[in-house]
Amino acid sequence: MFEDSFMQVALIVGTLAAGLCAYLGNFILLKKMTFISIALAEIAALGVALGFLLNISPNTVSLMATILGILFFWFRSKKLTTPHESIIGLIYAVSAALGILLIARNPLMESTGIDLISGNLLYCNYADIWNMVIIVIIISIVHIIFYKEFIFISFDRETAQAEGLKTGFYDFVLMLTIGLCISFCMKLTGVLFVFASMIIPGLITLNLFKKVSYIIFSSIIIAAICVVLGISASYKFDLPTSPSIICFYGIFYLFSQIGKKLSI
Repeated sequence: MFEDSFMQVALIVGTLAAGLCAYLGNFILLKKMTFISIALAEIAALGVALGFLLNISPNTVSLMATILGILFFWFRSKKLTTPHESIIGLIYAVSAALGILLIARNPLMESTGIDLISGNLLYCNYADIWNMVIIVIIISIVHIIFYKEFIFISFDRETAQAEGLKTGFYDFVLMLTIGLCISFCMKLTGVLFVFASMIIPGLITLNLFKKVSYIIFSSIIIAAICVVLGISASYKFDLPTSPSIICFYGIFYLFSQIGKKLSI
């Protein structure tokens, strides 16, 4: 199965994307900004669709659109503790609708294997691997430098602010790395994969561990395992790759819930 080059590429891209999303997803869960992440994913999808329609680099347009979304949410967070869910819902719905309309106006996207909803890892190529490696390296460097600050503002933003930490700056940098991840991964894996990979692995490990380092590390491992299992199942049963991976996320979450109940 994994002797085929396209399967190897799908496995590498899927593992890198899932691991990166799972890592960043822990900060999303700590900051209780789950709905913002799905809104940013749809904004990124809209950017990809617009890039294809205008014959401009989809990654560039997607990144620009995501940064605009981040700036909007960041400015609102400076005025409010959290942005109103109604506004987030509005942005999500409108972005999704516009993305669908743009896809309808550009059938070329479908013919080239671009699926902004469920994604298609089997269409990835070696250039996508290198792009993912570069994104992983960039985000890793930023998080190595600011890891303690990111953890602090995610756990207890008020205390961090009281101690003189520039919470607004670190919030923006953290959101920027999340947006960078979403905008690049989404084109390759789809909105559902990115959103699920950012949320479900973290939820699984929160049922199993209490120490932050264990939660973060194990969420990455679980995401990688689910990618291998999902791609294997999709190959064997001729199923879409990303939804197959997400189903294994669900199975692992069910087992973690059972384990949590039994340990009480």
